[in-house]
Amino acid sequence: MKYNIIFGLVMFNVLIFIYKIESIVPFLIVAGLLGLYKGTQTGPDFKKIFNIHKVDLSLKESTTRIELLGALLVSLSTDILLFKYYFNDGILSANLFYLVFQVLYSFLFGLFMFRFLFLNMFEESHNSRKSMNQ
Repeated sequence: MKYNIIFGLVMFNVLIFIYKIESIVPFLIVAGLLGLYKGTQTGPDFKKIFNIHKVDLSLKESTTRIELLGALLVSLSTDILLFKYYFNDGILSANLFYLVFQVLYSFLFGLFMFRFLFLNMFEESHNSRKSMNQ
C-alpha cells in the first residue's frame, strides 16, 4: 500500500504542475485522506495517530525513508508552481533569496508533516518501532 500512496502523491504533483492548480483545496483533500488512512490504520488512539509521544526518528529503516518521501511530496505539492515560476524567470539575485526561503520553508513543512502525520503510517504492526515512552 505504501507504494500506491507514494505513486498517488507523485501523480498529484504532476497534475498540479500540468493543470496549474493554485488552490489549497486539493492539498487539504489529499492531506485529509492521508490523515483518514492513518487514523484507520492506527486505531482510535489520538497519540498514535499524530505521534504526540516521543518516537525514534532514525532513517535507518526503508519504511521511514518512504514516509519521509511521502511527507516531502505533500509539502512539494503546495509550492511546486512557485518553483516553476522561479525557474521560468531565471534565477536572478533578486529571486534567489525568495527561492532559498521557499525551499527551506517547504522542507521544514515536509519535516513537520513527517513527524506528526507520516511517521509510523506504513507500519504493518505499529509495535515494531517502539516509542521512547514504552
